Amino acid sequence: MKVTPTVIAVCAAALICSTVLAGRANYQDARKTNEFTGVNWENAMANLDSFTIEMQNVPQGYGVVFVYGGQARRPNEADAFLKCMKDYLVMRRRVDVNRLIFVNGGYRDNVSVEFWLVRDRADAPKPSPTIKPAAVKFKGRRITKWRGLCSL
Repeated sequence: MKVTPTVIAVCAAALICSTVLAGRANYQDARKTNEFTGVNWENAMANLDSFTIEMQNVPQGYGVVFVYGGQARRPNEADAFLKCMKDYLVMRRRVDVNRLIFVNGGYRDNVSVEFWLVRDRADAPKPSPTIKPAAVKFKGRRITKWRGLCSL
């Protein structure tokens, strides 16, 4: 076979197309990177540090943090925990706040957190609560000062 400029151009185009298509086939619009339950702040910081590294590995993407309130917990706990996490990621880990999406996901049996990476804000998943708000039984007073939740 004679190698001509046309043959080289066709081969190069085929190689470029196969590389681009392979990359698209493996790319997910939304990917859950981690999840945990409970409000232990030391555990949360370790998970947030891992999430920060994940975000650094995908510099063009966005991070989504879902926090779900738990059954028999204090009112406003999910919102307070979200504020702790936002403060930690933005102020201590210097993650660009414009690359983060924080969502109060509703309620589950236990307080839980999910971390997602998305290519575009429009790709952000929807929350998946397991308990309807009317069925939640709170215990204790409403949390009004969130900083107490995120200290060691």
